Amino acid sequence: MGKKVIVLGGGNTAMDCCRSSLRLGANDVKVIVRSPFTDMKASEWEIEDAMEENIPIIENHVPKKFLHKKGKLIGMEFEKVKASYDKKGKRSLIPTGEDPVIVKCDDVIIAIGQYNAYQWIEKDIGIEFGEWDMPVVDKKTFQSTHEKVFFGGDAAWGPENIIWAVAHGHQAAISIDKLCEGKDLHSRPDPMTNLVSQKMGVHEWSYDNDISQKKRFLVPHADQKISLKNLKVEVELGYDEKLAFEEAQRCLNCDVQTVFAESKCIECDACVDICPTDTINFVYNDSEDKLREKLRVPAANKNQDLLVSEELPTKRVMVKDEDLCVHCGLCAERCPTAAWDMQTFLYEEARTYSKCTTMDIKKTNLIMHKIKAENEFVIKFANVNGSGSASANQMFAKGVFRIGIPVSPKNIFPSNIQGFPTWFEVRVTEKGYLGRREGIDISVAMNPQSYAEDIAEIRKGGYLLYDSSW
Repeated sequence: MGKKVIVLGGGNTAMDCCRSSLRLGANDVKVIVRSPFTDMKASEWEIEDAMEENIPIIENHVPKKFLHKKGKLIGMEFEKVKASYDKKGKRSLIPTGEDPVIVKCDDVIIAIGQYNAYQWIEKDIGIEFGEWDMPVVDKKTFQSTHEKVFFGGDAAWGPENIIWAVAHGHQAAISIDKLCEGKDLHSRPDPMTNLVSQKMGVHEWSYDNDISQKKRFLVPHADQKISLKNLKVEVELGYDEKLAFEEAQRCLNCDVQTVFAESKCIECDACVDICPTDTINFVYNDSEDKLREKLRVPAANKNQDLLVSEELPTKRVMVKDEDLCVHCGLCAERCPTAAWDMQTFLYEEARTYSKCTTMDIKKTNLIMHKIKAENEFVIKFANVNGSGSASANQMFAKGVFRIGIPVSPKNIFPSNIQGFPTWFEVRVTEKGYLGRREGIDISVAMNPQSYAEDIAEIRKGGYLLYDSSW
């Protein structure tokens, strides 16, 4: 590796190349990109790490030609440009008219991305190619113009992230399964969603609800005097226990949603008082624009919908701005009537197994033969408040859901006092009903205090599981 190195490109690979060059003997490394700095494809932290190692990033320079002398590379010529954007956001790079820029170098690393090479595919087998020599692919089924050939990820629409490609793989697998079964590829199973209550007790939650105002903690790095001399030295040292704990405290619990029940709300405004971000409001309804202005913190982001309740007894409505919510659960913990609840949102995309998809699994022979009779029932767990049973209850609900059967769980807390009876009711229903229904098919009695009441609720032909040592 020469002493002076130019890296062309603005993606994560370019950041890797420039940092590796320093470790391979270069002492003057520059990253040069065609686009403005703000349009670079590299991740923010990758750019930060490169700049932390004093690598300059030169923007708006378009490479024009290599310069060489006596057969040896001595530099590159660049043209300065400025970015111009049309109404649709499409970028054009306009030459500024300034003199060419000469940058001396010993080596140039071209890290401007990859492209698909489909020369090996014969052109007469039925696969049609369109713009940029990319295959013509159905965006719903991922099928090409040849019915037995499927594309996804970068191979279909150019560079994106790996999660995007994995999702395409799932959908293409469903299409291939349907093709082999002679079924319509456009008939797609819907993803499954569900809400599971997170409540454990009025003073206790299944996650920490302390509020952290700190920004992302940087991962400690090795001393540059050591790391820049050896390519094999790991730069990131990782978090120690203290830093890891503080970083985990910043988690917003994005999978946990606040659920508001108008019928339980007594409009005491306790949730308004305790909310650390002023996201909850009780105001009189109005047009959307005026309503946004009425909030304690005006909701300026119109791309984010507001949560607006039905009209309450005082003719007001509850309005919540999701942009401000940090999912701390303090509103539900403070609410005296359980009008607020925290519920985990579960999302499972359709995928194929040996003979079915997750959405079809409940209809196949992969599950016991009695599934049709067992796929509509209510099970109720009788617990003691404060015993820590909520985690086990939640695992049961999630376990049923993850084998492809919709569930609707509900915590029942007639009292918030530790040691008093509490129940966890789960409705297992093939049609995905969320509402409760009368009668219990299976009762799991774990509280002697409520034993008689629990037995009385069991429907004729139901089952009782109890501790025989009572």
